[in-house]
Amino acid sequence: PDATTVTLGSNFEQGFAGTDRSMTIVAKDSYGNGVSSSSSSRRLLSSLSFDSTFTYLDGDTMVVLDRRVITGGSAATYSPTRAGKYRLDLSYKNRPLKRSPISMVVSVGFLDFNQTTIVGTRGGAIRRPTTLEIRAADSYGNFRSQGFDRFTVQVVRGIDLTSPLPIMSTVVGPVTRMYPFTVQFNMSGWYEIHCKRGENHIRGSPFNFTAVSNLGDMVPNKTVLAGDGLFRAIAGVEQSFTILTRNAEGLLMIEGDSATKIPF
Repeated sequence: PDATTVTLGSNFEQGFAGTDRSMTIVAKDSYGNGVSSSSSSRRLLSSLSFDSTFTYLDGDTMVVLDRRVITGGSAATYSPTRAGKYRLDLSYKNRPLKRSPISMVVSVGFLDFNQTTIVGTRGGAIRRPTTLEIRAADSYGNFRSQGFDRFTVQVVRGIDLTSPLPIMSTVVGPVTRMYPFTVQFNMSGWYEIHCKRGENHIRGSPFNFTAVSNLGDMVPNKTVLAGDGLFRAIAGVEQSFTILTRNAEGLLMIEGDSATKIPF
């Protein structure tokens, strides 16, 4: 074991999540003699067994991910997916090999649009800043924080039942890294938050957001009803309409989530 060495593949000690890392044990005797071309020497090598323990270092805690027996002269491959630090211990008959333990650092992989999303509330009061955060991640859910990503955030006002067309707002961003961004709405209503990297939407985009006013009491003469169910119906078919409650300033109040059926 004192003379036996380990040949590491490219990017074994440092690379991206999900990348295969291979290594080969090169068995030698006390005089540094390795495997010759003779068949007997190769048979001897194949009869040797080495113990391998692959561990993830989670702070002060060591989590064993893989234990296996490696035949001398054969390659072993590891494919860590979690970003962080690892170590590989190799031994022969409980004696560590010359290069053991071997350290490994796994970096976050490339951005995955299906793993990247916005976190935070989906509603808030008007005229108050609301903070949301883009969490960029790779294919394995590791959060990216290197600052290589650049996102564009755009807020679109949804179609209010009292407004014929949506209203486009200004662009908020661009946003880099996992930094939070702040939006503030001065009008109550439904909004969409579009988040893209380049031309591609991240997961869940566009996001729905409801800006409401909870100041004051509902004023009946500013509250309106909307929906086809108010004006026409088909016998035996359930219809619906919406009550838009507003305060003295004409601002939309907090949405209710109740429904009442009125048979007729």
